[in-house]
Amino acid sequence: MAPNGSYGGTQDPQITARLAEILAQAPLLFDRLGDTARAGASPESEAAKDASFPLGHHARIMAIDHLSTGIEHLVVWHRLLTSGVQPYAAHMTLIRGAMEGAVTCRWLIDPRADSADRVRRGVALLLEDYGNRRDFERDL
Repeated sequence: MAPNGSYGGTQDPQITARLAEILAQAPLLFDRLGDTARAGASPESEAAKDASFPLGHHARIMAIDHLSTGIEHLVVWHRLLTSGVQPYAAHMTLIRGAMEGAVTCRWLIDPRADSADRVRRGVALLLEDYGNRRDFERDL
């Protein structure tokens, strides 16, 4: 991969600069999410209501995990751009990872769903995660 223009042609430097400017927010979002996660749920929040159920805290944990993973994809893309590299296609997988993290987080904390449904979603996702880990470790 060649800096700023692999596989023939280069990206318009103005586009690269604008992307870098937009993606410069990603590390700030990542840090802000970490601060929010460490602060815990406000006692009046839907997350606190969810946590009152047995296993209810998993909805919040999984939402934070998926959103932080998604934002991390944007942080990595920002680092690539600021190091002078614009991938030919790999940034599409970074965008996909960011979108999947955001969509999954939104699904987990959906305010239109009731608390019991959000908890079920969080626990279901946790069980799926355990299954994926088990399969990975078995294959390893």
